[in-house]
Amino acid sequence: MTTRDGDGGFVLGLIAGAALGAAGAMLLAPKAGAETREGLANGFYGLGQAAREKWMDLSETASAAIDKGREAYEQAVTEGRESNARSTEARHPVVAGGARPRSSPAASSPAAQNS
Repeated sequence: MTTRDGDGGFVLGLIAGAALGAAGAMLLAPKAGAETREGLANGFYGLGQAAREKWMDLSETASAAIDKGREAYEQAVTEGRESNARSTEARHPVVAGGARPRSSPAASSPAAQNS
């Protein structure tokens, strides 16, 4: 499979690691409890915002990829149907009145075609 560009795993991990490191530093720092809780709340709020933004980016990218895949599928189906119709018309041409000419079994046999 191909390498995914912009999947966001690295960035999200980097943000999560930074937030956890900051939380650990705040817990170990000699501050008042209220200050520590406020710092943790701010850090986790920022982490939540970053995760939300990344989720929105990823969902937009996925939606665009799905739309592109749907368009490619529909185009392939249309081209396949057109090719099949052209092939059928080439093998069985329509004569005046809309009827297809009948071929005799001897004319369509492999022995008759090779001669």
